[in-house]
Order: sequence, then structure tokens, then C-alpha cells
Amino acid sequence: MIVSIFLGADPAQVAAKGTPVAIQPAFITLMKNWLIATLYLSLKIFIIIMVIMILLEMMKIFNMIPHIVKILSPLLKTMGLDQRTGILWLTAIVFGIAYGGAVIVEEAKEEHITKEELEKLHLSIGINHSMIEDPALFLSLGLSAFWLWVPRLIVAIIAVRLFNLYYKIRPMYRPPHTVSVQKK
Repeated sequence: MIVSIFLGADPAQVAAKGTPVAIQPAFITLMKNWLIATLYLSLKIFIIIMVIMILLEMMKIFNMIPHIVKILSPLLKTMGLDQRTGILWLTAIVFGIAYGGAVIVEEAKEEHITKEELEKLHLSIGINHSMIEDPALFLSLGLSAFWLWVPRLIVAIIAVRLFNLYYKIRPMYRPPHTVSVQKK
């Protein structure tokens, strides 16, 4: 109603001109439809996350994770990541942060991962998360697979390597502790 003041679109004037007026559903109907759509979407997200977590637990039970991480080990080394973050990195790459985030939080609680390793993981997956889902959407639009994968991987490698370098040289550039001298 407020916008119509500035746009000059008074419904009474439109009706008087004989121009068809769009029929607006009642506010309660709109809210009901929104609530149903939101609950349905939430249910789908919940099911997807539960399936991912069940698959991850089954992989743990059957001791598949060490084998997967071993296969990924050269790539993880190239990325500048520790093997302990391998399954978390893979989860974010395949499922994205939206679906993989819950799994990453849960696994990070269980694993013995240092703060530095988690920071490197977050840096890496922040740059190149969802390497399956997102490119699949853009490939269907005709974009080159090279430009969808390679630059993201290179930037993630550079970012993690610079982060490692920062942690190595950081102690050298700490300001000296100042000692306050009291006046007598």
C-alpha cells in the first residue's frame, strides 16, 4: 500500500479505467502456503542431512574412511590439508556447505582436529565447496568444466599455502613485549 502511493497505482483508479485488476489471495492464504512450502523444504533438507550422516556412519563401521582418505592423500597434501580433515573436505566438496555443514560440525566435534587444521579446512572449502552440485548446474548452461573447477582449486591451494606461510612466519613478526616503567 505504501509503494502504491509512490507508483500512483491506486486499485480503485485501475478498476475505474476498466483495466483488469489482479486478484490477490488473502494474507492468511499466502502465509499458509509459505509455511507449507517452508516445512516441506525443511523436511527435504533434514532427510538429505540424515542420509549423509547415516552413510558416513556406515562408512565408519565398515572402516571405509581410512581407505578413502588414503586415496585422497596426494590431493590433500597438494591442497595443504591434513589427512584428518580429509573426510570433512570431501563432504564439503561433494555436498556443499549447506548440506555438508551439519556433518562437518558433527565430525569436527568427534575428531581430534587442531584449530589450525580446522581453519585451513574452512579456508579451502570456503573457496571450493560444492564441486559437484554447483558445476552440474552451470555445465547445463554450457560453461566449460575447466573454468568451473580449475581456478577454484588453484585459488584454494594458494590460500591455504599462504595461510601455512603466515603461521610459519608469524612468530618472527610479533611486536616485542613492552615493559612499562613506573616513575618515582
